[in-house]
Amino acid sequence: MKVVFALALAVIIAFCGFKIYQHWQTESHWRAAQSALSKNNLSKARAHLLLFLEDRPGHPEAHLLLARIARRDNDAPEALHQARLAEKTGAVAEAVELERLLLKTQQGDLFPHHSMLLAYVDKAHPESGNILEALTMGYLLAYRLVEARQCTDRWIKLEPERSDPWVMRGKTLELFQNYTEAGENYAKALEIEPDNAYIRLQRAKMHLLLSEPAQAVEHLEFLRNKESDNFEVLQTWSQAKIEAGEPEATRATLELLTRRNPTNADAWTLLGRVEMLALKPKEAEPYLRKAAALVPYEREIVYNLIGCLERQGKKDETAKWQAQFDKINAARKKLQTLKQSIAARPNDPALRLQTGEILLDIGHETEGLRWMHSALQEDPRHRPTHEALSKYYAKAGKDELAQYHARMLK
Repeated sequence: MKVVFALALAVIIAFCGFKIYQHWQTESHWRAAQSALSKNNLSKARAHLLLFLEDRPGHPEAHLLLARIARRDNDAPEALHQARLAEKTGAVAEAVELERLLLKTQQGDLFPHHSMLLAYVDKAHPESGNILEALTMGYLLAYRLVEARQCTDRWIKLEPERSDPWVMRGKTLELFQNYTEAGENYAKALEIEPDNAYIRLQRAKMHLLLSEPAQAVEHLEFLRNKESDNFEVLQTWSQAKIEAGEPEATRATLELLTRRNPTNADAWTLLGRVEMLALKPKEAEPYLRKAAALVPYEREIVYNLIGCLERQGKKDETAKWQAQFDKINAARKKLQTLKQSIAARPNDPALRLQTGEILLDIGHETEGLRWMHSALQEDPRHRPTHEALSKYYAKAGKDELAQYHARMLK
């Protein structure tokens, strides 16, 4: 009897021990997710939360946190899915609604709730950091640069030890074409997160824009050693090495990149530049032609092709591409003036419409349409924009969209 009792007791103890261990392991995933989030490692946080949910299915706070992670990672469908699950499993209704509002906001849908969100920040809402992040992203998407800068300033005061507000202020300053200050903000973010590849890459790009290729190469060599398969890193490294006067060092890398991604015009252009610097315009020509065929309205690509054709004495073709180059330059000047006006008068839909029309005219369809739709966000009844969109969609064979904008005119 004593033996049976001892065995039963041992089984109970073992079972309880297993449950305690299981509970500890489950909670460790929750703690690991929080730790990963504090270090801005969204993918790791998401992985730990999914493991947590395997043991604790239907946990409302976990679903809400997954919604937030997906939103911050620009995964809108997943963010909405997790918000629905959070609501269904009993998460606080106000918290779920706030996540939905933040998702709309960072996608550029600012009205009318952006004022309410700013009021939350004024009242020191516990989610003020996340609110300012979403507002900054939304303002940048809507090219409301002054408001974006104000948000990043407030965000840095609130969370100075977090890298994200410094990065977002860097992005805002880039759009102001203040590359020196943008670089300083990326440098500050890099001090906080020295292993963050994205931040280091942005810092390198600012060095390139400031004609400091040697400093850019230092950052890019570091990234190249860590992320040897990262296409953007390898391409930016190649550009920096070319500008630093070492074009031949990039040839093998660029040939690899063009094989891996033959539709990337920038890699073909860089390979063409390597040949041009080797005084081989004939060898450069097919590379630059491929780039121009892929992106015929990119200023740098057309400029390099003109130089290549000119060196070979191909006058007729040079004249043809020179006309294209002049058109691009004229459009860029108009766009620069318009964007300066938009920064000063962000509520003017006519300025946004003009910007969209110019971009469409030089082949930037996605960006052009985004600007035209942003005009309707400022004024949903703006007749010239509905007219322009109706004509555009009719010409593109998108009858349903064309009819929608035609109906809005009535």
